[in-house]
Amino acid sequence: MGISSAIQWWDEWQLRILALSSLLVQYILLVMAPRRKFPMKFYLRYIIWLAYLSSDALAIYALATLFNRHKKQDYGHAHNTSILEVLWAPIFLIHLAGQDSITAYNIEDNELWTRHALTSLSQITIAIYVFCKSWPGGDRRLLQAAILLFVPGVLKCLEKPWALSSASINSLVSSPKNVRRTTNREVKKDPIQDFIDKVNESRLEDGRWEESSSPADFKPSELFVDLASPSSDDRLSKLLSFLQREGDESYILLQKSLYETFDLLYTKEKMFPIILSTLKRHQIYTKEKMFPIILSTLKRHQNDDNTNVDTDEGKKEQQTLKGFCGSMLRGLLTYLSFVAIGLFHQSHRKAYNHTDVKVTYTLLCCTAVLELCGPTLQKNLTSGQARVQKTSFNMNSPKSVGKVNHAKHDVQAKSKAKGKLPVYGIMDDMVSQYSLLGYFVRNRKHSVIIGVAEFLSCKDYLDQRWRMKSCSSSRNITNLVLGHVKRWWNDEITNVSCYRKFNDNRGQWTLESEEFLQQLGWSLEGAFDESVLLWHLATDFCYYHICGSHDCEHATKTCFQGTSDLKSESPTFCEESIHQGRAVHCREMSNYMMYLLVVNPEMLMAGSRRNLFTDAYNQLKGMFNKKSTPLNEGELAGTIISEVQVHVQQPIKEKTIEDKTPAPSNKTGLIDDAWSIAEVLLNLHDEEKMWRVIEGVWVEMLCFSAARCRGYLHAKSLGTGVEFLSYVWLLMHYMGMETLAEKLARAELPNGACSGDSRTTHAEHSSGKEQVAGASSNDGITVVVDKNG
Repeated sequence: MGISSAIQWWDEWQLRILALSSLLVQYILLVMAPRRKFPMKFYLRYIIWLAYLSSDALAIYALATLFNRHKKQDYGHAHNTSILEVLWAPIFLIHLAGQDSITAYNIEDNELWTRHALTSLSQITIAIYVFCKSWPGGDRRLLQAAILLFVPGVLKCLEKPWALSSASINSLVSSPKNVRRTTNREVKKDPIQDFIDKVNESRLEDGRWEESSSPADFKPSELFVDLASPSSDDRLSKLLSFLQREGDESYILLQKSLYETFDLLYTKEKMFPIILSTLKRHQIYTKEKMFPIILSTLKRHQNDDNTNVDTDEGKKEQQTLKGFCGSMLRGLLTYLSFVAIGLFHQSHRKAYNHTDVKVTYTLLCCTAVLELCGPTLQKNLTSGQARVQKTSFNMNSPKSVGKVNHAKHDVQAKSKAKGKLPVYGIMDDMVSQYSLLGYFVRNRKHSVIIGVAEFLSCKDYLDQRWRMKSCSSSRNITNLVLGHVKRWWNDEITNVSCYRKFNDNRGQWTLESEEFLQQLGWSLEGAFDESVLLWHLATDFCYYHICGSHDCEHATKTCFQGTSDLKSESPTFCEESIHQGRAVHCREMSNYMMYLLVVNPEMLMAGSRRNLFTDAYNQLKGMFNKKSTPLNEGELAGTIISEVQVHVQQPIKEKTIEDKTPAPSNKTGLIDDAWSIAEVLLNLHDEEKMWRVIEGVWVEMLCFSAARCRGYLHAKSLGTGVEFLSYVWLLMHYMGMETLAEKLARAELPNGACSGDSRTTHAEHSSGKEQVAGASSNDGITVVVDKNG
């Protein structure tokens, strides 16, 4: 085959290949896009990203090719445009509208809705222009089929920018539901104190909590746009609901809230709530049920308006309009697609090119199946969640813990028997991991790859993508945070000062309760990112030192073999230790906070410095410049400990628990400071207490970081998988704690008093206490000084 023959073949097959490729991409999105809110491999997300980008590109390129062929005919070129190729124009518009399960890949796509609107309008104009100018006439059935495809194609193509606009930040903030007053001049009491008083009044004599008189609204969309919390009554209902829930039940509710927010921001579910709710009610699993249910949905539209629980009339009318338009559009598109197939079958198809006839049949039938099976497939992918929730509990009633656990274990057992994991409501989200020691070992083991990345100036990108394998402990760590917040409500929070003290602690409360504040308080007084790095190294030192101290060769191998490479499994610990679970969770939380520092520092805290990690890495390199590096994290930790002990000349055996460890000099390195923390903990000779202290510090750090992360960043992270910090952040909101929006909106008065304090005199003032702004500006800690000593 010569070059001229190849060019001629490509000129003939170009539009056919583009049409079939566009159809293939739509099916990839149909199958894979609904699963992107669940845990999945990175390369699968990369495939979805490529499919999302190429779906628009292929449809636009195909329409441009069709336009160019018409233009060549106008200028007298000899190219023969098939009449069936002109029929493909409305199908390209349908493909350009994309799938309902993915309107945006990143949250920034929603803000670019005007660009998508302009693109849609231009492509619609091109498609209609080419069709009108190129249609030769003569085949009435074919013309009817084209018109039937153009009507829903144009409407659906315009629906995408409407959906993006509805999910934009400005649109969500401007929702009628979010128009509410926060100032009330008739109220003479601090709203936070009023909330705390109501919580204390809800405590029963036996220590339990009474049930909320009003159902809680677990729809956190307003949080993701950084709006302040609603009234104290709404916060109270959420708090009382969570105080009576067990860990697994709370986790499922948090997961449901996050996934519903994902649907709101990144799919078209908000555009067709009526048809989606109908599909869920009828439990659709077959194609045959689609037509009567869609038709009944459209007929019952007026009745469905009354089922809206939102009492805001403006919001209700807006959702009703979107729901009606979405339902009508999907019913119309599904019906007209099959009618178009019938009209094409009755046309003079035998007079056309046989290859184009086959391609046209493929495009028409497969596009009709896309519109028919899209909601059904999405329902099947989340059927595990539906079965669990159907037999588990009412979201507004906490009286069914046993049912939840029974349903959960039943589905888990069935899923294991079938060799596959259940989905949403059962499957735990992943907790990302990163380790300084693992990073150091990886660079030494793969020095050639690292060298090439440095030469190509892409090492930073590689470092953020090549990390430890994520662990599936989000449920367990969430339960630790839940228990921590419950303890504060049960034992600590009695007034506004204690309430705000919770949000300002990042490990001080644990150290104080365990009598380590004097020895280790210095490690929490600096910048938060530095404290995270110090405690990360200290946790690893304690982890591997305790791990290697067990007199069991098998146990030591188990400890060391699991974390020697960033591709390895999640942390493991000595099987003979009774503290195995707590030690593993401590290291998982430590590795997750390090992941935030390296990969997502803006979520850790505003102003977090990734170069602190680089500085610590350079210190490690300086220790092993002239020595062979152990290619195992456990052995590396042991070598570092030996080197630091020799450097500071303070062996562990010479120190006792009563020793007062002074604050280290600023000239000491991060490695030395981290060992100073680990040394104090190891001197306890009480492994249970050591892990209890480390666990408490990491839980407080998680809460501290979550309370200072913008809701927008949590919304942004949902597009590429749920960030575990979002669980902690949402849990704290449901437990009545302050979000960053509330902290920023709160005015600070002289002497640390808050704006709300001017309304009433708090109990701590009468006892001789005053609040003094203290600590560094980086952590925002409030120090309470007692004048009475």
